[in-house]
Amino acid sequence: MSYYGRIFSWISISCVAFVYSCGQANPSQLELNRQLQLKLPEGIQVEYFEKKASDNLGNDAQLLVQTRFYARLTLVEDTFFSASNLDSIPQERQKDISFIKQAETKGKLVDLYGIATSRLVNEEWQTEFQYDTDPTPSLGKPRNSFGNRTVLRDSPEEQAFIIEVKRQIKEDRAFLVSMLKENKQYSGERRQDDVDGVRPFFLQFESFDQRSNKFIGKLEYPTLNNAVIEIQGDLSDDGLTFTTTKILRGENLSVGTVYNMYPVNRNYLQGRWEGKQPILFGAILFGPGSNVDQDGAVPIGGEISIQLN
Repeated sequence: MSYYGRIFSWISISCVAFVYSCGQANPSQLELNRQLQLKLPEGIQVEYFEKKASDNLGNDAQLLVQTRFYARLTLVEDTFFSASNLDSIPQERQKDISFIKQAETKGKLVDLYGIATSRLVNEEWQTEFQYDTDPTPSLGKPRNSFGNRTVLRDSPEEQAFIIEVKRQIKEDRAFLVSMLKENKQYSGERRQDDVDGVRPFFLQFESFDQRSNKFIGKLEYPTLNNAVIEIQGDLSDDGLTFTTTKILRGENLSVGTVYNMYPVNRNYLQGRWEGKQPILFGAILFGPGSNVDQDGAVPIGGEISIQLN
């Protein structure tokens, strides 16, 4: 070994010896406690930590320590799981709501056993934890993890939510009835998924039977040489649903397109449309297994909006 090699080896050994002499040969109980806390999910806190036994598995070049540990964890707030939506309320009315159910309550204590594997890197311990059994998935998550609008299932919150939604449905239904009776023309825009651009249209309701909740109207497209197509639809708690039924004027229109819309407020309706687009020689070009149907058409759809004022 060269002179410089012997010096480097002596320095390395001296550094390791210095680390041991300074009490850094093993991560402290406090340090392991701190690092475990950083790796735990939100809402769980280390209340107590104890080192059981440590084994030094490293060498002069790399300190590697495995530590058997016990920790007692506590929940610092109530926790929850995701829950299913309500069957009694239209799904469109629930799209911005996260339903949750109680998991555990604040203060619950949980035992945790495992092994901490620590490496000394740049004079700092870096630790990975392996649990005998990981209890954290069964503890749930804090309420703020589920978004800004949450409703607790099987609670007064759920009942209050149902009452409020039914009130909104009643008000929206009365509003849509008055709209269907006005025989007024409304302007709107139709967008197609994955296609740039907007197709403007005019919507007019011509008749409405309040006993059956059915209506008839028409759509007019000014950018398609003022092509006009008849629509027939129904009023429900979900809003308005109608289908194109007959071309009254023009070309490049298709019957069977379904529109679903609901009021966002008293000035604006929005929703989606779903239809089919014919493809020339579609069945031959796309072949078996494609989304082209037996008539040589592919499903298309997109968003729709109507300005009321």
